[in-house]
Amino acid sequence: MAAYSIRDEYQYPEFDKAGIDNYIKNRLLSQIEWYDRKSGDYQKKYKRISILTVTLNGLIPIIILLADYGLVIKLLIAIISSGTAVLTSIQILNNYKDLWIQYRSNSSVLQSTLHRFYTGSGEFANKEEAERFSLLVELSEDCMTSEFQQWRAAHSTENKPQDTPQAAVPPVAPVNFTN
Repeated sequence: MAAYSIRDEYQYPEFDKAGIDNYIKNRLLSQIEWYDRKSGDYQKKYKRISILTVTLNGLIPIIILLADYGLVIKLLIAIISSGTAVLTSIQILNNYKDLWIQYRSNSSVLQSTLHRFYTGSGEFANKEEAERFSLLVELSEDCMTSEFQQWRAAHSTENKPQDTPQAAVPPVAPVNFTN
């Protein structure tokens, strides 16, 4: 097996069946699988943190009813309140919900494009195989690079004002430690 070289990826493509299959298997399907996997990961993280946050926030009023039983209960309330604030901040910082939705959308767009290519429908109808393949590559790469461009715009320091407000953290239950 020859050593990998980035130059191999940028050779002039041949419009034969093997070249088309190679692009679909090694580029397009691997990207669809990656988006599916990452989308599922982010969905799980988002839902786990959301369920934990809602559950902990639901426990706070119940535990407050026991506040007359001493400092330990008051400390428990403070710890749970702080924990929910930390969990919410982690979720906001890591953007799990937005990434889940974006990656699911990219996967669906790429799958739909590939299905239209295979069936010769939509924009692939009534075109020669070389033209259909060029269109497949163009649409697929546009989808993948637009995701990177969105990420780059979101993380660009040039477009953000210096005093960017921080994400809001949900209020926590007040605790009276004087009793």
